[in-house]
Amino acid sequence: MPFSRLVAGSLLKTMGWKVEGRLPETKRNVVIGAPHTSMHDFKFAVLAAMYLQIKVRILVKKELFWFPLGAVLRSLGAIPVERKSNSNMVDRIAELINRSDTFYLAMSPEGTRRSVERWRSGFYYIALAAKVPIIVVAIDYGSKTVKINDAIQPSGDFDADFVKIMACFEGVVAKHPEKFKLLENNDSRTF
Repeated sequence: MPFSRLVAGSLLKTMGWKVEGRLPETKRNVVIGAPHTSMHDFKFAVLAAMYLQIKVRILVKKELFWFPLGAVLRSLGAIPVERKSNSNMVDRIAELINRSDTFYLAMSPEGTRRSVERWRSGFYYIALAAKVPIIVVAIDYGSKTVKINDAIQPSGDFDADFVKIMACFEGVVAKHPEKFKLLENNDSRTF
């Protein structure tokens, strides 16, 4: 067993947590994680990635890529993005995914730790453009489980696929339950 998997598994077990489910056979994926109501969510997501032996990539605003932080962020798999301009980000990230043999793009569609009325939908359009599945990961404090659900291949019908995505979070308890709710629809398409 690789050392990082052993360490991550031991840390999760010590805290009373476990990873449940399997990654799909595909090596290029968009991974979304929720609920995101606490900074602790990130800790469990990182430990789960280490346990699963995958290197995740994340999108980070370009302004943080100053020396020496930029070098550190790049070494950790961060991808700089310019959020304010019309930079064709969806196509650019989809191209990055398709040029790689293995690529796990991790995103938090809530976009904040506060309660939200809609999710950012960039994850969906990146997966659609790259023709890769969406792996839905639920961080459930009720059962202390990082749950990996079956992958969802985007069909192009955002509303129908969003219903499938939300179903993955039924019964999931957030660290701060008052900040997370299941959405019936996502009426705004925002990145």
